[in-house]
Amino acid sequence: MFAVFRSYPDKDLAQIGEEHLQNDLSSEDRSRLRSAASTVSTHTTVGSLLCLGLGIALASRIHANRVALYNAIKHVARPTELIFANGRRGQLHPLLRLFCSMMHADANRARPRPRAVHSPYPLV
Repeated sequence: MFAVFRSYPDKDLAQIGEEHLQNDLSSEDRSRLRSAASTVSTHTTVGSLLCLGLGIALASRIHANRVALYNAIKHVARPTELIFANGRRGQLHPLLRLFCSMMHADANRARPRPRAVHSPYPLV
């Protein structure tokens, strides 16, 4: 899963690699190889930490925006009647409130005062 926690797959293979580093490479090549491995390791660590921090920051922003949107929708006054273009008023059916999940979930909380909705279409 994480390369940091990974162990060598085979001890014999690790031993052959160490012998190759000690016997077949010059001291200058060994130092260059270790320097390159250290550079790659450092860049990988910094990049991982940077991406992890960025991911956490973006997740917290998305969560805060979702909470703000939910609170804005929750506190909107809900209509109780329709006013049509010809002036006729129609009451919304009381069972209609049961279909709205937010009203059903927040039934025990105080609501803002209901308001009328004006419809541009006459009742046929």
